[in-house]
Amino acid sequence: MKKAVKFTTIGIISGVILFLMIYGISQLAVQKKDGKAKTLKDYLDNLNIDELKKEAIKGAFVGGGVALGIFGIKALFEYLRKNESGKTSTPFYGEKFVRNKLKEIKQSFPEFSEEELHFNLINNFCATEFENELAIPPKLHGSRAKKVSHPTSSDYDIALVFNKGKSIEERYENTFNRLKPVLEKIGYTVRDQRFSTGIIVQKDDGSTFSIDILPAKVTSNFHSNGDLIIWNSVEKTRQKTNIIGHNRQFTGNLEARDTTLLIKEIKNKTGMKLLSPIINKIVPDIIRRKGGYSKFGNLKLAIGSLARKFDNMTIQDPFNSNNNYLEKYSVKEKNQTQNLLYDILDDLNENPKNLEKYL
Repeated sequence: MKKAVKFTTIGIISGVILFLMIYGISQLAVQKKDGKAKTLKDYLDNLNIDELKKEAIKGAFVGGGVALGIFGIKALFEYLRKNESGKTSTPFYGEKFVRNKLKEIKQSFPEFSEEELHFNLINNFCATEFENELAIPPKLHGSRAKKVSHPTSSDYDIALVFNKGKSIEERYENTFNRLKPVLEKIGYTVRDQRFSTGIIVQKDDGSTFSIDILPAKVTSNFHSNGDLIIWNSVEKTRQKTNIIGHNRQFTGNLEARDTTLLIKEIKNKTGMKLLSPIINKIVPDIIRRKGGYSKFGNLKLAIGSLARKFDNMTIQDPFNSNNNYLEKYSVKEKNQTQNLLYDILDDLNENPKNLEKYL
């Protein structure tokens, strides 16, 4: 408001002065032509005061109007410039931030780590121990196979795909009973983990990670579509799965892999209960259909899609219609996870610099 008054006042004064000068000069020219303006006194005596007032009023209106116009245009320009810079700079910040974070995450994977030494040892042991019983060599699956593993939270998953013959229940018990005594003797901890035999590895720095051995049995159509049967040792039920299909979820979708890494980083930082199978199902699909414009945009798109999926009654395993991932959530956990996802999305839409809180 102060700027408007200042601009208008300057405009009125400038307009009055300008119009009086123009009128005065024109009258001087007329009086000289008529021979009336011989002296300054003659000039002033012959000036038409009423006309002079009219010119002053014209100048005030014109000068004030021009000043207000200039001020309005300037104010509009400043507003648009500020608004546009806000629109372009903050998303640019978000894009730069997520790219730097992805680089940081990927660089945190050592080329050949202590974890890989343990993985190779146990993988080779399984290949030798069960050599004549396996349909294919031990198969890496899960996040490591999909190339969406997180450096601080992803375990190794190995599937032992057994031939027909013994039941999957027998294969499950036999795998645990044969691995436990041998591996515990050389310092590993071995436990029954519902679907798999879990091997807890303690590294030189005192931290631990898991290598999960999943016994599975081929079906009659395994060689055509990859279907397998696994055993739930708690509920005493058989379940279908397809590790080859799961491994291919991110095939040819590098943007989905990057988005998944970012979401897993947010999951770890916030302690959110967001199961990896849900991330692995939802993210590749939404990025393949609607993503690709920017990594920051992909991240927001995936977070929104994940949040909306928690409205559903089921999030179905794409390779087993009987496996509902949401069964692993209580009503309270579902609401907490969904609310946190929406809160993060709102934060990122409000200001991309809020990424710093979650990444």
